[in-house]
Amino acid sequence: MGKDDRRFPMLDGPDIDWETAEKIYKMYSALYGTGQSLERLAERGGFGWSEVRIIQQDYIQRVGAEQK
Repeated sequence: MGKDDRRFPMLDGPDIDWETAEKIYKMYSALYGTGQSLERLAERGGFGWSEVRIIQQDYIQRVGAEQK
């Protein structure tokens, strides 16, 4: 299975494609750093959907604040 074919686990739902997880991780790491790699997060069970929502909202607020 190639990298592009990998699936990323979600704690409370179906797995997502790795490319989508990379996009979420980009927001996550901008907010919280890179102490855990995307691969490590996957090993630990992945993101929860509520966590993804919070990451997205925090990221949007941060980017909006930086553009003001």
